Amino acid sequence: MFDYMSEPFLVASFGLLGGIFLGLAARIGRFCTLGAIEDLYYGENTLRLQMWGIAIGVAVTGTFSLSALGLLDLELTLNLSRSWNPLASIFGGLVFGYGMALAGNCGYGA
Repeated sequence: MFDYMSEPFLVASFGLLGGIFLGLAARIGRFCTLGAIEDLYYGENTLRLQMWGIAIGVAVTGTFSLSALGLLDLELTLNLSRSWNPLASIFGGLVFGYGMALAGNCGYGA
């Protein structure tokens, strides 16, 4: 079905489509870390914070389930195959924070 497309193009295309789908779902669901904390602190509403907990739980459970079934080799993942560079983390955090300050809200704009 996709024989006429190169592998890098397919990976990029599926990544783009997945990103659009997940971004739209996050936008519609108002999935925002700061908003979740504000809802809890100011409005005593835990719904968005519960969404974060469920998302983290599903991600962790899914990852370790795939690993236990032999469908995912965690040793081959990029995060575990590279050494940590603290300067890169600091630089990335500063760039992200600057972008969020310019935007005036979270990455999803919720």
